[in-house]
Amino acid sequence: MNKLSKYLTLFFLFFASFFFLSLPASALTTAKRQEAEKYFFDAYLSYVHSDYWKSCIALDKALNLNTYMVDYYFLKGLNLQRMGLLEEAKRSFRYYLEVRPQDQVAHRLVEDITNETKYLETYLNGKHEENQWIITSQNIKESFNLPVFEILNIKGLGKTISFNNTILLTDQIGNTLSIVNVSNGTKESVSLDEPVTSLFATPDSFLVFSRKGEIDQITRNNNEIKVNKVYQLSHMISDATWISEREIAITDASNRQIIFLSYPDFKIRKTWQPSLEGLFEPVAIDVYGQFLAIADRNNERIIIYNTETGENTCFSSRQPRDIQWGIDGSLFVISDEGQLSNNIIDFNRLDLSQATECGIFPGAWTLFRMRDKIGILDVAGYSYWETYPVPLVSAASGFFSVSHPDVLQSDDSTVLTLQGTFLTPFTSYVKNNVFVASAIWNEQTLKPVVSYPLPVEYDNIAMIEAPLEQDLDQKLNLIWNDKKPFLRHIVVSNAFTLSKEDALTLTSFCIHNGVTLSFFISDKNATLWMERAASLTGGIVAPSLELAQSFEPQNDFLQLSLVLPQSPEISGYPDQSMLALYMDVGLLQTRDWLPLCPNLIQNKK
Repeated sequence: MNKLSKYLTLFFLFFASFFFLSLPASALTTAKRQEAEKYFFDAYLSYVHSDYWKSCIALDKALNLNTYMVDYYFLKGLNLQRMGLLEEAKRSFRYYLEVRPQDQVAHRLVEDITNETKYLETYLNGKHEENQWIITSQNIKESFNLPVFEILNIKGLGKTISFNNTILLTDQIGNTLSIVNVSNGTKESVSLDEPVTSLFATPDSFLVFSRKGEIDQITRNNNEIKVNKVYQLSHMISDATWISEREIAITDASNRQIIFLSYPDFKIRKTWQPSLEGLFEPVAIDVYGQFLAIADRNNERIIIYNTETGENTCFSSRQPRDIQWGIDGSLFVISDEGQLSNNIIDFNRLDLSQATECGIFPGAWTLFRMRDKIGILDVAGYSYWETYPVPLVSAASGFFSVSHPDVLQSDDSTVLTLQGTFLTPFTSYVKNNVFVASAIWNEQTLKPVVSYPLPVEYDNIAMIEAPLEQDLDQKLNLIWNDKKPFLRHIVVSNAFTLSKEDALTLTSFCIHNGVTLSFFISDKNATLWMERAASLTGGIVAPSLELAQSFEPQNDFLQLSLVLPQSPEISGYPDQSMLALYMDVGLLQTRDWLPLCPNLIQNKK
C-alpha cells in the first residue's frame, strides 16, 4: 500500500467513525466498498474546493456502490447549501439524522439552514430590519478626494447622484454640471443652462435635465466631453429617476404632475397626479423596486406610489426638499430647514410604520446614495455629512464561507490556509472595523490570522438572462464551472420572470460564494425582491446593461491561516473533527463549518 492509499484508507476510517457508520459484514464486496470510498474521497476534495456539482456526481456514484453510506447525506447536504438549494440541503441532513440522531453538528447545520431560509424569505419579501444609521460630519475635500486648491464653487445646488466612484453635481444657479471622480480626485465642469438633476445612462454618458425642460446628453470619451441636446419638454422639471431602461419618471412642477417619459425617443407615455387635496408640488422623486417616493412640498407630505398597481399612500413630512431610499428600504427626507428624517415603510400594507428624526443639518439641500452610504450636501457644497447603516447584534446580515484548504507541513508545525469570502450589505460599517477570527478543531481553540490575498485578475462577470432555457441549478452549474474561483459578480436581466424559489436559490448561492448579485431592468419595473437581493450581496439595480456590468463589487475575499495542533490521530467525534470557524466584524457575527482531514488535503495537492 503506497502512502496516498494509506491516507485514503485512514480518511475513510475517520469518516466512518465520524458518522458512526456500521455496515453488515456481508453487505458489500471489498471491491465495491473500496470503489465507493474512492468516489467519496473525490466528492470530499471537490466540495472543499467549491466543485459542488462535481462533488454531488461523485457522491451519487459512491451511494450506488454502497447504499449503506450514511455519510453521503451529510456531505450532500453541505454541497446543496453552497448551491443555494436550502430545502434540499435540510432534507438531506434530516435523512442523515434519522440514522444518526445524536450528531450535534448535523443538528446545528439544520438549524443554520432553517434560520437562513427564514431570514432570506423575510428579507426578500421586503420586511424592514431595525438598523441604526450613524451620521458623521465629513471634510468634503477628503471625502471627494479633491486637491487642496480645488473647490466645488457651487452657487445653488440642484440634485446629486453617484455611480461607482463618479459623482454628478448640478449647480442650477451656477449653470454648471460638475463631474467628480473620487478615485483619482479629479473634477470636470460642463456649462449648461439651469441644470437641476442628472441620471447615469452608462458610466460615461449622462442625461442632464434643466429647470426649463431641456434634456442634454453628456458623453465622456477620454479627455473629451460632448454635449448633445436630445429633447425639449414644455414643462418645468425639478427631478427625475429611471423606472427601467425604457422609461424615466420626471417631476413636472409647472403642471403639478409626474411624467412617465419613454427612452430614448422621449415620448410622454402617461402622466399621474395624486387624487389628494391641495395643489400638488412635486420637488423630488426616487425609486425603490416598484415603489416611487415623491416629495410634495406644498402639501408637506411624501407620496408612495406603486408603479405596478397604481396604489398610493402618503404621510406627513414638514417642507420636504429632497428624498433618498437607503439600501434597506429606509426613506430619508431632508426638509427646507435641514431636518433629516428616516422613514420606514411597510411595503406589504403600503403605509408608514416608523419615522425617526435624525437631527438638523444647517443648509442641507440634497441627498444621494453611494453604495450603502447616503451623502448629505449643503446648498453651496461646503458642508458634507454621511450616514450609513449599522446592524443590530441580532441581525444576520453577514455571510462567511471558507474553501480551498491547503496544508503546509514543516518540522515543528502544520499550517492550514483557507480562502474565505465575506458578504454583507453593511460595507461602510465593515470598512470601519476589523475581521476577528477564531476556530475550534479537535476540541482545541485556535486563532486564525486574517489577511487580504494579493490582487488577482478577476473574471468577474456572469450573465443570467431570464426567462431561463434551463433550470437555474443547471445555469449556475455552467457559470460556476466556467468562472470559479474568481467569479465576483452575476448580473440578471428580466429577473421578474424568476419564481420565488429561484430568487431564493440565486441569492443563497451568491451569499455562500461571495458573489455580488445585480439586476438589469430592461422593459419592466424592478421589484422589491431585486432591490433586497442586490443590497444583501452588495449589488445594484441598474437601468442599463452597461451600468450593471460596470458596477464595481466590494465583496471581501480573505485568506485565513492557522497552526493546527500536533495530533497523531484524527478524532472520530463530530464536534471535534469538524473545523468550526467564527468571523466577527464588529456587531456582525458569522460562522462556517468545514470537515477537515489535513493528511488527505496535503497528499492530494
